[in-house]
Amino acid sequence: MAQAFAFQFNLPLPDSSDTLTNVLFINESPEESDTLEIESKPHSGVTMTLKNVSDMVVSSSNHHFKLTFRPDTLVRPEELLLDASHDGQWGLLCEIEKRVPTSADEYALGDVYLYVLYKGAAPLEVKPSTPLALTLKKVGAVAGKGTRPTLAQLILHRYETYVTLSGPDDEYNRTENSDLGLINMSMGGASAPSLEAEFSSSNIVLNDGHTDNHLVLRIVNTGLVPILLTPGTGGESVSRFTVRFESSEDTSHLWALGTSSQVSSILIPGKPDHTGTDPDWPGHALWNVEGPNQLGEWTLTPKPGNTTLDKGMAIEVPISKVKTGHATGRSALLVRYGGLTGYSDGERVAFIQKQPLKFADQMVGIGTGIPTNKLTVETAEDAYGITHSDGTVKLSTRLRGTSSTRAAGFGTQTNHDLLFYTNNSVSSPAMTLKTDGRVGIGTSAPNHPLEVRTDSNSSGLSHTDGTHVLATRVGSPGGGIGTLSEHKLNFFTNNSLAQMTLTTEGKVGIGTNAPDYPLQVKTGTGEHGLSHTDGTRTLTTYVNNDGGWFGTRSNHDLHFFANNKTEPQLTLKTSGNVGIGTYAPDYPLQVKTGAGAHGLSHTDGTRTLTTYVSDKGGWFGTRSNHDLHFFTNNHTTTPELTLKTDGKLLLKGEAPFQCKSITVNRGAASGNTGFSKDEWVVFVAGFYLNADDDSADKDISFNCYPKVSGTTWHIFADVVRVSDDWRVHVIAIRRALITGDYSY
Repeated sequence: MAQAFAFQFNLPLPDSSDTLTNVLFINESPEESDTLEIESKPHSGVTMTLKNVSDMVVSSSNHHFKLTFRPDTLVRPEELLLDASHDGQWGLLCEIEKRVPTSADEYALGDVYLYVLYKGAAPLEVKPSTPLALTLKKVGAVAGKGTRPTLAQLILHRYETYVTLSGPDDEYNRTENSDLGLINMSMGGASAPSLEAEFSSSNIVLNDGHTDNHLVLRIVNTGLVPILLTPGTGGESVSRFTVRFESSEDTSHLWALGTSSQVSSILIPGKPDHTGTDPDWPGHALWNVEGPNQLGEWTLTPKPGNTTLDKGMAIEVPISKVKTGHATGRSALLVRYGGLTGYSDGERVAFIQKQPLKFADQMVGIGTGIPTNKLTVETAEDAYGITHSDGTVKLSTRLRGTSSTRAAGFGTQTNHDLLFYTNNSVSSPAMTLKTDGRVGIGTSAPNHPLEVRTDSNSSGLSHTDGTHVLATRVGSPGGGIGTLSEHKLNFFTNNSLAQMTLTTEGKVGIGTNAPDYPLQVKTGTGEHGLSHTDGTRTLTTYVNNDGGWFGTRSNHDLHFFANNKTEPQLTLKTSGNVGIGTYAPDYPLQVKTGAGAHGLSHTDGTRTLTTYVSDKGGWFGTRSNHDLHFFTNNHTTTPELTLKTDGKLLLKGEAPFQCKSITVNRGAASGNTGFSKDEWVVFVAGFYLNADDDSADKDISFNCYPKVSGTTWHIFADVVRVSDDWRVHVIAIRRALITGDYSY
């Protein structure tokens, strides 16, 4: 926030037109003539407007600004008055804080609050050219601790119904501090040495409660003549410089550096690493250092031979292990001097600035005096760092764990979601971390540990090396994961090479990244491949040198089904029996149907070979209008046996039985049947002699028989007397149908 204004105290000198700035005389009995002016002046371009109010009773809630003084600063502050020139325009109320109880009915007094109310009928504008000035009467400083510095604070009312600040900046600080030196009036004309107390180091200390800070105090002779020193170790005549830090057990007090314990632990002269007093401090040759005493004071006295502090000469005192957790503000380091030849005793003040951050080399440190980045925040272990809050929601960084379990985090301290957004799209964040740990990308209400929401048919999660792109996608007809680039999709475990691959052609390879088929599983010889199990029954594929296998790896039957049938339509038993229509076959192959139904069938779409059962028995034949052939030894073009559609039976393409009549000329030895001796066996079925029908013709002796002659069967006859040709009826049977042979 920008600084809006500054304020100071103006003290008029008695019998003079001169004034002293930020000084108040020690005076235990102030009169109305003892006045102190409070002046508030806005910075350039800033206008402070005090609004008119209807309630003219000043109170801790009804006021325009509040002045705060430290305890033991003002004498009887409840008797303070406003100058008569302010009558009717201003109101004043004093409240004194009651702090630590000293007994059942008494309290030690704390800070003094002066509430000031503007009572004008119209708003009052305060500008750089017209500062606000109010005069208090009966003002004196408490004498208890002698000459000393203190701080005062002016706080504008926080509500703009009382005070507004307008100017070039958006926000302004409504609180300012001012130094106030409390001095003895008798010292006004006394001789004072030309001494200054300042820091040659930064005067900023981190008030995070744990950081050890290092300061270097510089006490310098700024005059034109040397200051004479009286060496020694005690007594009022010995020259001395006493260093004292302000302490309070109340960490809200701006004026205190730290608690009494923290102050008493300070090291003077201290090492920069805060490990102890510095034995190599050059000042050891010239100065004795004693302390701290019970008041938390360190005293420097000159050693023998150290008799002057020449002009421009300085005492640089390293101060280390300065630790504080008190409220941000300035604390006075009091440097009292005494025993300086020709000068009365007195005091100088160097202010220490307590704040939560430190600047160094254009870098800012919070919790560290040595920032290493543009902003470095250092905290204790397992503590929050940067926080942004509106009073309800808190966004913070946090370091967690000990040296062995270090971790860093960024999130909400309160029970609120963590949003990530760009382009001021806080109402529709790009990513949301819910309080239950769920992460939403594209949605602020994820239903799963990680939910990515996109438009339909849009990619979601993505991983790329700039060339290969892996992504998820949802939309019609469903959700998927794959590659957006023209590359295979590989699946792997245990940081291995691809164990499953989906190629850009849609082929899946398991054990190979170059499948040749829609699904290809590659294993070693003698290994199982595809498998389905319920933990007891296991169905697998298997390959070895004998070929490919499909079946059960466990001791269970192998079933085949279609159309989601719950009963198997084909079963291979562990015994080797195959059942079709039954899962309990009693034979190597058993087909079970209803009566009057076909069973086994083989067809090429035109010709159909089947089995059939009915109440008349079992059948085997062609269901289509085609012959039924029987063959062996792959004689598929010349079947051994054929049943024709007209019911005729053929053997090797011909009828197995044939009848023939043979006419033999009289005088011939035999008649040729034409039947091959290798394929047929011939029998005589009857004969006809063509003789007249008289008694003479009956007296004939005729004997005929079949006999092989050459390569065919012939019919021979032994005839006693016949005058005409004769005929024989023969039957030929396929040799394949009979056994045995003739004997002649």
